[in-house]
Amino acid sequence: MLTRGRKRVVSRHALAMQCMTNVEEKLAKARERFSQMLVCWRKRHGWTGRTWEDWHAAAPDYLPMAVVNSVITGLEKNRNSRTVPQTFVALGLANTRLASADRGAITDRVLRDRVYGAEPICHEDGTPWDGADFFAAYTGFIDIPAELLTPTPITPATSEELRQRFSAQRGSQSPRHALDTLLGLQPRLSKAERERIEEVLFAFGDFADDEADLARTVERLLIQWENHA
Repeated sequence: MLTRGRKRVVSRHALAMQCMTNVEEKLAKARERFSQMLVCWRKRHGWTGRTWEDWHAAAPDYLPMAVVNSVITGLEKNRNSRTVPQTFVALGLANTRLASADRGAITDRVLRDRVYGAEPICHEDGTPWDGADFFAAYTGFIDIPAELLTPTPITPATSEELRQRFSAQRGSQSPRHALDTLLGLQPRLSKAERERIEEVLFAFGDFADDEADLARTVERLLIQWENHA
C-alpha cells in the first residue's frame, strides 16, 4: 500500500508539472502573438515607438495615461515578462480614444496625421478593446484574429479609394495643381516616390502589396490635406 501511495504521489506530481508546462507554453505563444499584433498595428498606421507617448504629451487631458516607449518596445520584442497592469489599462484607454472622432487638440501636423489616421482594434461587434481585452490577449484568453497579425495588404481597391478621395478633395482644381498641393505637404519624398504617387492617383496603375508604406503615406497626406483645407 505504501508503494502504491508513492506511485500515486509521483503520478500526481508529474501531472501537475505537465499542466504547468502546458500553461507556460500557452502563455509563451500568446505573448509572441501579442508582440506580433502590436508591431503590425503600429506599422499599419505608420507609427513609431514614441507615437503613443507623444500623443499623451500633446493631449494629456484627453489621454491622461501614457504608453511609455520603452515599455511598448519591450512588448513588441517580447522581452517584458512582468508587464504591470497599468500598461494594459493605458493601451485600452488609447485604443478606445482611437474609436472617437475627437482625439485631442494635437498641434503637430505629423503626429496629428498619425493619430487621426489610425484605427482601433475592435471585437467583431465593433466594440473597441479595453484594458481587460489587451490583458486577455496577452495571456491567451482572447484569440487574436489572423488579420491583426499581418500588415494590411494594399490592393487595387485601396488605390481606387485613394483616387476617389484625391478627386473629391481637389474640387475645381486641375489634377496637376492638386497633386502639387498634396505632395507639397511632404517635401522629403524622392522623385521616384512622387512619380509613383502620380501614376496611382492619375489612374495609370495601382499600388502593389510591397508598396504598402508609400500607400499609407498618401493616405496620411490626404488626411492632412482634408483636415487643413
